Amino acid sequence: MRVEKQTLDDMVLPADSRVSHRLDRVIAALDERVFEDDRPWKALVVGVHRDGDAWWLQVSSDRHPGVDLLLRLPLVATVEQAVAALRQWRPADSPPQTIMTAG
Repeated sequence: MRVEKQTLDDMVLPADSRVSHRLDRVIAALDERVFEDDRPWKALVVGVHRDGDAWWLQVSSDRHPGVDLLLRLPLVATVEQAVAALRQWRPADSPPQTIMTAG
């Protein structure tokens, strides 16, 4: 028998509210977060769009204007999954627009 781990949010909030609350946490964790690599950069969430069972986040880099990432996240994606996806993106080495999927 498999037991699903539930958070307090899962037990208290209706399904649509949980999805919105989860997105709020993801955006708060990503927006203005500094990613350390050989060329540190700050993530700027500049757009969000819901498409069926996924969120599309448009993310820019403070050091590379005109270079954007379109990050597709399932509605159930965690903060950790979103952060892990952004750690893989290298704005300095990317084309003007990159598409990634996380989760």
